[in-house]
Amino acid sequence: SWGLAPLCYTREDSSKDLKTGNTMTETTQFGLPLFYRHVIALSDGSRPGEKTEDETIFFMGALKKSTTRGPSSTNILAGIYSSEDSGADWTRRWLWFLGSASQQGKDFTCYFHPLWYYDNDDGRKSFFLLFGLFRRMTDPLAGETNTSGLWWIVNDSTRKGQIYSNGRFRPTDDHTFWFFPFYCRNSETTIDKGDETWSTTWWAPVIPLLYHHSENGYRHTNVALLFD
Repeated sequence: SWGLAPLCYTREDSSKDLKTGNTMTETTQFGLPLFYRHVIALSDGSRPGEKTEDETIFFMGALKKSTTRGPSSTNILAGIYSSEDSGADWTRRWLWFLGSASQQGKDFTCYFHPLWYYDNDDGRKSFFLLFGLFRRMTDPLAGETNTSGLWWIVNDSTRKGQIYSNGRFRPTDDHTFWFFPFYCRNSETTIDKGDETWSTTWWAPVIPLLYHHSENGYRHTNVALLFD
């Protein structure tokens, strides 16, 4: 060990396991202003040249931990910024968890509370603004898209898929829109061997109550549950 008090200090200790031949080296360093470093290195006696190392560094409010065996992390000023890395996966946070961005496999997430939130999970996307002031979700695999605003008072959704009927699959398109509690509309379209089957329903639950339904060759309208 050596040092120049009170500016810096370094100490290194080594030990060897006579049975396995493994060698462990521990290094500790202090310094001004606010510096600390600690390293533990382990050499495998059965595999010359192979070494694992764990390192911790602290400097001026920033803390970093890393290892050759797994994830590493960084933390600045007890949370104003932090990061974690593990292979291809990573996480970044700032302002004491108010904001975050991360990649975990095929799932990417990014948010800043309470303003917005975004998630992309292998193509399935979600976006929120002010916890519901605006919201949009898309799922290409399911053929679904949903957009809403004003905390679900206004909503527009579409679903394109297939239904199984009479021994075969038929493409369908389902669309719904509402402005609660004033208006709601739903339409469905199914195509079978080039022939199109469709239906549309809308209603307005305000005075006077209005209801309308139409499909291939049929229409029905009702006013105030009294007049058809």
